[in-house]
Amino acid sequence: GSGGPVTIEVRPAGAITGNIVSADGTPALGVTVVLSPGPGHFLKQLREGTMRLVEVDVDENGTFRFEGVAPGEGYELSAASDEHTITHAVGVEVLAGEETVVDMQMRVGGRIAGQVLSVVADDADEGRDPVPLAGAQIGAVPRGLRDIRMLEEIIKRTHAVTDAEGRYVI
Repeated sequence: GSGGPVTIEVRPAGAITGNIVSADGTPALGVTVVLSPGPGHFLKQLREGTMRLVEVDVDENGTFRFEGVAPGEGYELSAASDEHTITHAVGVEVLAGEETVVDMQMRVGGRIAGQVLSVVADDADEGRDPVPLAGAQIGAVPRGLRDIRMLEEIIKRTHAVTDAEGRYVI
């Protein structure tokens, strides 16, 4: 077929860089950082064609960098690792041709332990004590939609299967 000239418009972009440290101030290792539009900015960025949802892992110094970020305000950074709970930086503004620095201090995560018991539903066994339920799938999901962008990370880090005694640790 025939075609004509194509015009491609390139817009100037900015960058977001920063350091992630643990609660004790040392570089946090094994952290994944997710860049996303904040609430109220998702649809605007989608319409403009500037919407991004990208993630990077920190390097051995706890440093991360996002390049080619469209100028704008309301970006959010979310960071998580096996050793830390999800931490957010909100309201991040990016200017064309400039580098925005966002340093974050991770919060220490906790553990949840418990036991899943099953009650027998047979009329003949009325009054019987509950029994441990082996092989049950357990997960902890935080309240609020902000963490939904890190759902895969949350599921990986908060999933457990009960043992023969119905016990689990997340």
